[in-house]
This record gives sequence, C-alpha cells and structure tokens, in this order.
Amino acid sequence: MTGPVLLAQDQIRAYLDIPEECQINMVIALGYPKDRPGKLARKEIDDILQIID
Repeated sequence: MTGPVLLAQDQIRAYLDIPEECQINMVIALGYPKDRPGKLARKEIDDILQIID
C-alpha cells in the first residue's frame, strides 16, 4: 500500500523508529482482524443488473 506512506509518512517513521536517511516506499499489512466480520448483506441481482437490448 503506497497511500499510507504518502498520507502519514512522518507518523509511520516515528512509530517504527525509521531514520530520515531511509526511504519508505510502501507498507504491507500482515495478520488477520481481531474480530471477524459477519457476512455482508447483498443486493438481489435484479436490483443491480439492467439488460439493455
């Protein structure tokens, strides 16, 4: 992910104790969520599909 580096480079650098002379190119999220979310509600196919002849 490169977005977090662009938006929060200073905070990432401080949190991970990365010196200024090192460049942060991207971050990679590892692990799994603490709480697993349930299944998301899905729309019916007829609500999202439109066939145009």
